[in-house]
Amino acid sequence: MIYKGARKTKMGANISKRKEKKEGLMSQMKSTVEAPPIRQVSPSPSICQTPPPRNLATSLATPALSQEFLAFLGTMDAATGLEEGECGRADTLQFILEVRALEGREGEVAHHSFRRYFPGPGSGLVLENQELWKECASVVACTVLSVAGRRVLEKASMACCGELEPLHVLFLSQRKQPSAVCQIISCIL
Repeated sequence: MIYKGARKTKMGANISKRKEKKEGLMSQMKSTVEAPPIRQVSPSPSICQTPPPRNLATSLATPALSQEFLAFLGTMDAATGLEEGECGRADTLQFILEVRALEGREGEVAHHSFRRYFPGPGSGLVLENQELWKECASVVACTVLSVAGRRVLEKASMACCGELEPLHVLFLSQRKQPSAVCQIISCIL
C-alpha cells in the first residue's frame, strides 16, 4: 500500500518508540569510582549518646539505665505498699545486679550479703522454682560463697530476669527520652 502524506498505522500494529540511549552498567560503575569522595562529618565515638535500650540485658549493661530502672521499680513497690522487710521488684533487680558484680571475681567470695534475699521460707525473694529457692537459701547460709554456690545464684538471677522482662517493657514505654540539649550537657559534664 502506498500512502499519501503522513504514514498511517493500522490498529494493533506493534510500533516501537524511539528510546533514549542509556549508560551501561560499566560506565556507571566507572563514574562512581572516579567521582571524588565526598567527606561527610560523622559523629565522633567520644559522643556519649547511647542507643536506646532494646531489652533488659542492654539496660543492665549500663549503670545509668540500671539505676533508672531500679528507681522505676522502687516507685512501683512504693505504690503497691510493701511491708517492711519484704523483697519487692527493686530488691529483685538489686539481687541481679549484685550477682552480676560477682562475675569478675575468681574463686570463693568471703563476705556476701545475699542472706537478706533468702531469709526463710515464705519471705525474701520470690522465685517460681521453689527447689531453686531452697538451694539458694542453703548456699547463702554459709559465710563463704563457693564457685558452685555462685552458679546457683546465677541461675536464680536468670530466673529473676525473666520475671522482670515484662516490667522492663513497661519501663521503656514510659521512659522519657532525653532531649538533644540534655544529651549535649551530659556529654560535656
